[in-house]
Amino acid sequence: MILMRILRITWILLRYRLDRNISEHARSYWMLPVLLLVKLIPAREKNPAVAARRALEDLGPIFIKFGQMLSTRRDLFSDELSDELQKLQDRVPPFDPLTARDIVRQSLGDRFESDFSNFR
Repeated sequence: MILMRILRITWILLRYRLDRNISEHARSYWMLPVLLLVKLIPAREKNPAVAARRALEDLGPIFIKFGQMLSTRRDLFSDELSDELQKLQDRVPPFDPLTARDIVRQSLGDRFESDFSNFR
């Protein structure tokens, strides 16, 4: 389960080419071969700031919450990236409540019915 989640996160990071948001001075020498290979993957979104926001949306609620937290730190990012992260505050696609119910049910197992008399 964990391995699948790691692979999904990695795939989304590659698909949106989030390497473009790493500043040149923050890149390590050990990253260079990996970054050269990643550049072969076409970016799903041309604008790196939009790509970062959309990747967080695709990754799900916890990553959206992380993006919301980062959006309050305008001193850390470019204005363009900060503006895109700000959109995570009030312009996020809705999360399917049936999916949420399934996740909670899977986590709690038999306790789900006894812990929740009503789950909407």
